[in-house]
Amino acid sequence: MRIAFLTSQYPATSHTFIRREVSALRSCGLDICTYSVRQPEPAERNAEEEQAEFASTWYVVPPRIDLLWAHLRGVGLHPIAYARTFAAALRHRVPGYVALSRAVLYFGEAVYLAERMRAEKVGHIHNHFANPAATVGLLASRYLDLPWSLTLHGISEFDYPAGQLLPDKLRHADFVACVAHFTRAQAMRMVEPEHWPKMFINRCGVDVDRIRATEPVTNSSGRVRILCVARLSPEKGLAGLIHALQLLLERGVDAELRLVGDGPDLQRLRVQVEGLGLGERVSLPGRVPESDVPQELARADIFAMGSFMEGLPVVLMEALALGVACVAPRVAGIPELLEDNVSGLLYSPGNWPELADRLEALAQDAKLRRRLAEAGRARVAAEFDIHAAVRPVASRLSLLAAREQLVPREKRGALGTAKRLARDAIGRVLALSGQSRAAVRHGDNLTVVTFHRVLPESLRRQYPFPRLAVTPEELRWFLDYFARHYSCGSLAECHRRFAAGERPQKPLLAITFDDGQRDNFEYALPELQRAGLNASFFVPTGHVARGDAIWHDALGFAALAAARSVKARKAFEQRLSQWSLQLPAGPRPLDRLVESVKTLPPSDRRELIDDLRCAVPDATVPPWALLMNERQLRCVCDVGHEVGSHTINHVMLPQCDADERRRELAESRNVLESWLDQSVDSFCYPNGDCDDASAQAVAEAGYSRAVTTASGVNTSATDPTRLHRHDLDAFAVRDQLTQKLSAPLLAFRLSGWFPGV
Repeated sequence: MRIAFLTSQYPATSHTFIRREVSALRSCGLDICTYSVRQPEPAERNAEEEQAEFASTWYVVPPRIDLLWAHLRGVGLHPIAYARTFAAALRHRVPGYVALSRAVLYFGEAVYLAERMRAEKVGHIHNHFANPAATVGLLASRYLDLPWSLTLHGISEFDYPAGQLLPDKLRHADFVACVAHFTRAQAMRMVEPEHWPKMFINRCGVDVDRIRATEPVTNSSGRVRILCVARLSPEKGLAGLIHALQLLLERGVDAELRLVGDGPDLQRLRVQVEGLGLGERVSLPGRVPESDVPQELARADIFAMGSFMEGLPVVLMEALALGVACVAPRVAGIPELLEDNVSGLLYSPGNWPELADRLEALAQDAKLRRRLAEAGRARVAAEFDIHAAVRPVASRLSLLAAREQLVPREKRGALGTAKRLARDAIGRVLALSGQSRAAVRHGDNLTVVTFHRVLPESLRRQYPFPRLAVTPEELRWFLDYFARHYSCGSLAECHRRFAAGERPQKPLLAITFDDGQRDNFEYALPELQRAGLNASFFVPTGHVARGDAIWHDALGFAALAAARSVKARKAFEQRLSQWSLQLPAGPRPLDRLVESVKTLPPSDRRELIDDLRCAVPDATVPPWALLMNERQLRCVCDVGHEVGSHTINHVMLPQCDADERRRELAESRNVLESWLDQSVDSFCYPNGDCDDASAQAVAEAGYSRAVTTASGVNTSATDPTRLHRHDLDAFAVRDQLTQKLSAPLLAFRLSGWFPGV
């Protein structure tokens, strides 16, 4: 899968860490291509690496004649996506006419960029910084229906206007890499807790070996050399740093300050230096090439910063890696890099006398400088070397690439889109005519609906079978619909009422969840409590007791892990071949592999899963994908929900012999009753598989009702050991035009008329 990295300007002298990250990710085997909104000035592409990146980067500005063609193509071939993206651009802005005009501009750039990405077969878009380029990237991803992610750096991304738009970006992002815990905490306060799992720490990094190759320069002048490398702008607090130097000189410390960099404050700083009579002590050489920064650091005794706001300064990492004693403010992520009096000295931001104290302590104590420098060098090597720093984001991107191979996004051609539009139209017509209303279609019937996983979108993107999951927001929408149109409850409650002949004004509907997943406890339970509804949860007791995953999840995560490297994939496929299986070619290969594995006898299937785990050591199921434990199941019952049996080992009963079938049914029930201290009389067939022998065994085991996966509603003639249900997911009830969940489509699906288009 090709991954696009998009920034406002690339390459950029002040953002060399992005170029290093791109290089390190490519060395991990990821296919990274770079895009930039605007081109760098000639002075920012002097180095050989910068020239190479400039030549391989595609730039939005200045636009070319193909800008017009991109928009004509969008209007003609992708009108729905084009209109939807334009509407999103108008919503994703701050108030005001200037912001409105910029939103239209960003939309124009996004479509232009997206058509280029479509031609280059990009599968994922990643932005650095939550700035206008991130808005362009977000809009391009929505136009192409691609996953999008973001790296957050500093305080400026939380200020107006970027900060006002940031919550929307965080909600839409697949993942959010944060350079510091401080940055992550600021992002977490801006969105709901269900979005927190998508945020993780991914440090900026430096090439430690390359920096250490720079030879230190011995200071023979006797004057302490203080260096600052920064953009000369107000937030860097450089006027305060000059003031601290003045205080230092007044105390009799023989020191000089060198401010390397360029920016809007250059002239003002020169005036300040001349006004204070420090022309001989302060030098402002302007911008230097990136390759010269290590030499600048090598000549310094102390590296100092005066910043009021930062993210995680890369130049501070470079100074530490080179063994220069550092002084920096307690701002944002700096304390995560520089531990006070261990790997450097910290001071309160804006407190120039305190900064002068720290500089004086270092200037007068060479041993202190050496001690701090050695600890700082070790700190950077341990966590901030670029090859270690990129691992979190590399892992997430390689997972996305693996998912694209095994669980590709649904791609519809013109025929598929037309069928979806026809389905939507039929659903709306039936809703307007009242023919799909619950009271009309289900007045004397019992409807059973089933969900499996409830995962935030960021986790659904990591799950091997996304159609088995709804997000908490989607579940809330479903529950609100059910509460309006049905008399809802658990399966036991609704079936007892139905069997007793009760026919309430609103039709009966039982809400069920298969497999007893942990996410049901964390995300479904609060939504059910909010809606005031009860549900049934069917649990395989053996997996709960062992704390392991159901076989199809173990297989799915093993396949994803295998797809992340050639060696692992080869081992995975070799083990499959020993069982006369293979990873199918063509669409949805993982789903089709699961269907093949289902045909194996239960013991063979367990042995296959163990084989695959041995073949792919990284094939672990993450904790969020496991099942509820015994305590959580008791809590589910205590708040009024039903827990039913799903066998011991999630076996398909028709594949079992009579003795095993009886054991799976009886022991799972006995275990649940001992855990919950209440009777259990509802059952759900794993995989929905049921034959005559299985249905008879369920009845003999004492269950009052059992649910299959046969689609439809239940009448008074339905065998209670073979109840029908509707398996629900959000993808099937999403409107093609608006991409929102549609009540007419859900009514259509539950009506029994749903044609499967």
